[in-house]
This record gives sequence, C-alpha cells and structure tokens, in this order.
Amino acid sequence: MCQEDEIMPYLKRMCDGKLVATYFRKIAPQSREPAWLFDWSLPVKSGETILELMADGISQGRIAFHAEADNLCYYVDILETAKQNNTYIHGHKAYDGVGAHLFAEVARRSFAAGFDGYVAFIAKTNIIGYYEHQLGAKRIGGQLMYIDTDAARRLVHRYYGGD
Repeated sequence: MCQEDEIMPYLKRMCDGKLVATYFRKIAPQSREPAWLFDWSLPVKSGETILELMADGISQGRIAFHAEADNLCYYVDILETAKQNNTYIHGHKAYDGVGAHLFAEVARRSFAAGFDGYVAFIAKTNIIGYYEHQLGAKRIGGQLMYIDTDAARRLVHRYYGGD
C-alpha cells in the first residue's frame, strides 16, 4: 500500500517534524544521473520543462511537464521523488509532501498560463487512489487522470496561499 503524503505549505522533515521552506529550480540534465531511477535527460531532449524541488539545499523530487495548448492544460510526463523520499527504496521518507508539492507547482503554472489550473497525467495503478484522495484528481479512463480547476485551486492555496 502506498503511504500518503500530508499536504502542507512546506515539506515536513520526518526526523524532527520541522516544516522546511522549499523552492523550485529549472534544470536540464544532459545525461543519466545515478541518484535518480529515471533518465532525466530524456524529457530534456523532447522539450519538456523539468523542475526540481529543493529543501535544505538538497533535491527532494523532480517533475517533467509540457503545455498542451490544444487541450488547455499542462501534461505531466514524469514525476519522481528523490530516493530519500521513496519508501520503496529507502524504507521511509526523509520529507513528507513531495509529490503533492510538485503537482501544486504545475497547477500554479497552469493558472498563470491561462489553463484554469488543469493538469493531466497517467497514474501508476497502485497510486490512483492517492491521486484521487490527496490531490482531488479525477479519472478520465484507464490510468489517465486530471486535476480540474477546483482541485488545482485547493492545491495552490495549500502551498502558496491562493491562485
């Protein structure tokens, strides 16, 4: 069973419960990096935007996405939490809230781009319930999901105080 992230305006450092400020930076890896399961140079080659979520000076997760202007949304191609936040690899999470925080940033950018907060993505089957419950995402069919305006507004409000 997937352990759910607590949604909050910061990341929670699990060792001491402290809320830690975060920031995003745009990156463009040129080759495979051993610290990550996914080869993040691949979305660079296809023109995706890649953002890295930073806390305590360390990368906590990454997300690759692109605009789908015809569908008036951003499409998330890849999301990966850093190994220290992946319970399947590390056994526990160093920080709580990484996945939701990554989606909140893309939703915020969706509002700024005039897409009304819409974000689409294909979910792994074992975490569809997480996306529905924690992010307010809805299923289109199969594993294709989306975050609509209301769900995006709630996410953005939690992390940024409004849209």
